[in-house]
Amino acid sequence: MTDRHTLFFIHGMGDTRPFEGFSTLWSKIAEAYDHKGSNQVGDFEDRYRSGFVDWHKVTEAAKLTVFDDAFSPMQPQQNWVGDLLHPIAAARTFMTMFLGDVVAYVSDNDNNIRVTVWTELQKQLELGGPYSIVAHSLGSSIAFDFLFNLFVREQLFSPVGELFPKVNVVDLQQRFVGLYTMGSPVGLFMLRQGALWKANDPALAGGPAFSNIKNPLSSPQHSWLNFWDKQDIIAYPLENLFQANAAYNSGRPLRDVAVDTGSQPVTAHIGYWKSDEVAAKIAADLR
Repeated sequence: MTDRHTLFFIHGMGDTRPFEGFSTLWSKIAEAYDHKGSNQVGDFEDRYRSGFVDWHKVTEAAKLTVFDDAFSPMQPQQNWVGDLLHPIAAARTFMTMFLGDVVAYVSDNDNNIRVTVWTELQKQLELGGPYSIVAHSLGSSIAFDFLFNLFVREQLFSPVGELFPKVNVVDLQQRFVGLYTMGSPVGLFMLRQGALWKANDPALAGGPAFSNIKNPLSSPQHSWLNFWDKQDIIAYPLENLFQANAAYNSGRPLRDVAVDTGSQPVTAHIGYWKSDEVAAKIAADLR
């Protein structure tokens, strides 16, 4: 039997119970896969293994300290009832406990998020076999950064490369198969790189904004499905943005997939984990 294909799951901002989403979507993908074509029940578990990447503990204590020092005795709100009864507390909770993860991640200093993600990836990668990544919200930006560095810069993202200098980058490139992003702000995160849009930046060579944007996935064997719901204000379609550099990106795998995950912004953003539609489309795409 060949090495099983690892399907990694990376959660997004403010997710304090990521394994609930991980296990739900994993089970739905398994069910859809086992009923695909001539597959039989159990085929998914025989061919795939899960890699659940949980990094939320990295920022949890620091965010709580910031919130408590600033707003005590106000308490963070983590449910709909609390949101309705205490709207200001709910707004401050979102700013600190959710956007706080974004602020922490985009910093170039060693805040331990990337190192934690890599450590979790490495545990399963050492078992061998191909791998793909399912990533939600901020997790999709983490996954994109990992793959951009891996394929375009041919290194691990900072500071992981410096801390793990003996990692075989070519092996990681050859074993990668697919990327599945859900509720992804990758398009918005491109604003982090001024060289992609800053007027008169030499990197643009006189071209329009984002005319040098690069999709890191190039092989015909690669896949990138970008799931988004029009009610999800954090999700960005990506095809048009990457076509700003059509000469480089044409023919590279990237497909926006519109899905229905909820009728309100919050439910739509978190609904991908429970979506039969998302699970079925991932299962259909898996080799």
